[in-house]
Amino acid sequence: MIDALMLFLCIPPVITYIHYIIYGYPIIYEEMLAVYNTNIREAMEWAVSYVGWGNILLNLMGILGIYAFVHYWRLKVIRGYKDNRKQRNKYIVLAVVIALFYYPLFTLPKTDCVGHFVLAAKYSNDIKHYSKDIADKYNAIQFVNDAQICDTPHTVIMVVGESACRDLMKAYNANYRYDNTPWLSQCKDDSNFIVFTNAYACQSLTQQILENALTEKSYYNDKSLLESMNIIDIANKKGYKTYWITDLEGEDSASTFSLIAERADNVIHTDGEYDESMLDGLKQIDPTENNFIVLHGRGTHSAYTKRYPKEKDVFAEEDREAEYSNALRYVDDFLKNVYNYGIEHLNMQAMLYYSDHGENLQTGHGPSDHSFDKVRIPIFVYLSKDYQNKNRDKFQQLLLRKDDFYINDMIYNTLCGILNAESNFYDAGEDFSSKEYKYRLDDLWTFGKEV
Repeated sequence: MIDALMLFLCIPPVITYIHYIIYGYPIIYEEMLAVYNTNIREAMEWAVSYVGWGNILLNLMGILGIYAFVHYWRLKVIRGYKDNRKQRNKYIVLAVVIALFYYPLFTLPKTDCVGHFVLAAKYSNDIKHYSKDIADKYNAIQFVNDAQICDTPHTVIMVVGESACRDLMKAYNANYRYDNTPWLSQCKDDSNFIVFTNAYACQSLTQQILENALTEKSYYNDKSLLESMNIIDIANKKGYKTYWITDLEGEDSASTFSLIAERADNVIHTDGEYDESMLDGLKQIDPTENNFIVLHGRGTHSAYTKRYPKEKDVFAEEDREAEYSNALRYVDDFLKNVYNYGIEHLNMQAMLYYSDHGENLQTGHGPSDHSFDKVRIPIFVYLSKDYQNKNRDKFQQLLLRKDDFYINDMIYNTLCGILNAESNFYDAGEDFSSKEYKYRLDDLWTFGKEV
């Protein structure tokens, strides 16, 4: 039992050491927040992708070897002990016992991984009150403009991507060796599409990004999540029937996007192995209503080979870059199918796609090393001819800003603008479709507010 306790207490420094080997930096709070809100499948995929089975087994063998060594010698000492009946100082014994309890109860939470994990657990528990707090604000929403973006029943779709880096996409990098975005490359020449060339993520971890992208909260104001309105409630109040469609496994009430998803009229879990299963969710939408739909899938999150079926294995090289390009190509095809279905069946007036963050093929998207490929993301918007004709100023503003720098924690305000949903919970300064958008390159931050 004592040996098992000692083994347990050795785990935090081992985790820190592994993290340092991968990233060259100690563990930070944002990573522990992601760990707290992940699931076993995602954790195992990360470990296999970036640590590898060989290193995992080697570390386990090392830990068990140390345990066996300590256990053997401790037993040997005990067996060789001869009781000489010396009087023990009870105060020294008491001090040792207190010290033994002090380390796990007080010192262990001060280590980087355990300490940050405790803070992440507290924060995640605090935000469980989000739905109750925001429900009280719903009735206070007042729109500046009551007009709809279209006179007939229509649909607006937002697709939240995952781990897509524009540096590794043919549509953004013409010299890239893999043709992994054929549909998006065509969209660049379509006058109904605006493909933004200098888009960045505000962080490199999903929860922190979606806290900002889906709500008023951003790194440019002092709002907390609990006081920030979200795009689902705005769309509901504007008269849209709202849907959150996802193929992510389970519901974690502590994760921000699950709390916001719960505000939708309908939450559809397709439980498919690949993102294309979300297309079945689209088939449940009534085209005679005004619909606002969020699609949130696995995108190109590692492990990359798990993100597309074997028959979609276009690039045959057996390396991580080819696997990632296959995943990007699959997402490109998925986006094309979402677009086609929206056009053919739902009178889709607008479609916005953005990735939550980018990806580094060696270290993933942990924020420790501030590698910019982790925050360079694709963003595009489709606006129908009807939308352009009725909302000419907004379309022109977005078109003019195609090459301007833009951070995805301003998605909420930009979508409010696109939906004609400017309200008392809206900041025109963060709306890319507004003439009042106020940020330039030197004003913008990423990796939280660190870079």
